[in-house]
Amino acid sequence: MKKTIPLIWIFLVPFMVSACLKNLPSENRNPIQNTPAEEQTASGQTALSQTESTVVSDQPQNQTNQMNILLGSNTLPAGTTFDDPWDYCKAVGTINTPGSEYIGKSPNDEVTESVLQAMGIDLSEASNHITIWRCANGQVWGCDSSSYPQCPELVDFSTQPSEIIQNECAKPGMENVTLPGAVTGYTTAYEWTCKSGVPQITGQGVTADEFGFNANIWFPVIRLP
Repeated sequence: MKKTIPLIWIFLVPFMVSACLKNLPSENRNPIQNTPAEEQTASGQTALSQTESTVVSDQPQNQTNQMNILLGSNTLPAGTTFDDPWDYCKAVGTINTPGSEYIGKSPNDEVTESVLQAMGIDLSEASNHITIWRCANGQVWGCDSSSYPQCPELVDFSTQPSEIIQNECAKPGMENVTLPGAVTGYTTAYEWTCKSGVPQITGQGVTADEFGFNANIWFPVIRLP
């Protein structure tokens, strides 16, 4: 019996070692596959992350564009000043309201004369008019704020009628009445007409330039000889 036991171990040991080797991890084994649901979730998270990244990166650029229009599309050296609107606009590029760099006369007589001529108003009436000006792509543009108080306002393209417009159309006897600017406001781009007690857009009376201002009341200002 004592001799039999060692002989059994001699036969068993190779089989045990072989079984252990088969169970060891292998680099050639196939990786664990994600289920379709897991892949869809991962893809959605990646797309959402990319979208959020795009939105965040776009915001500073949009803010920069707005600041360029408000503060000037060109950067001026510190301490630079101008007393001439044409030289100022050539330097600053585009700005909605002249900044502190402009130290010239305001209102400017030459701007007023040019705007009144464009409007067909006799220059003898210049004292009754106040004009404002701005820079657009290096060009001086003027508007008679005495005739058009909405000069500095951007055109409103909202298609939702204001409460005042709705109330006006709800009054008796307003059928097919096109509301005047005193009711609609002078910044709206549209003509509003009352139909069955409800305001409807029946036309567009105002167009805007590339910067959003009323193109019908702003005129390029030509430097007088």
